[in-house]
Amino acid sequence: MRVFQILNDEVLIINDKKEYKDSIANFKVDSGVTVELPVKSIYDDLQKLPVIQYKDKAEEWKDYPVQELEMYIDSVQTYLDAKEKREYVEPTAEEKAEAEKAKLASEYEANKSEMLNALQSATLAGNTGAVASIQQDYKDMTAAYKEAVEGVTTA
Repeated sequence: MRVFQILNDEVLIINDKKEYKDSIANFKVDSGVTVELPVKSIYDDLQKLPVIQYKDKAEEWKDYPVQELEMYIDSVQTYLDAKEKREYVEPTAEEKAEAEKAKLASEYEANKSEMLNALQSATLAGNTGAVASIQQDYKDMTAAYKEAVEGVTTA
């Protein structure tokens, strides 16, 4: 489906599965469009009966397709990218710290699981030297993990 619609100060563009929806003012920012946009536009590839109305003018029925509107529809990904960039909010220091701690915890748990498997194998094999080495590695890893977590700051 291909749609370019302006109704109630809102722009809706659909190109297959991609959909952009925002105010006219934000659409102008995202698209860089400087020309006057219609106050009303009903355009799609199903009905193929375009209706466009500019400020203080009567509605006009246009022949399908309208190349200018097709161009907007074709560029929907550009507008989506610009909207995402415009709406992006930098994570707070606290959110960044929590994400770092979660990453450290995930790595720690993965390493601990590997060590447990190695310890079980060494124990079953009766390899006391390997068991002692794995136990020491675990202690060292746990100490390093605690130090790393304590080192994560929100500043």
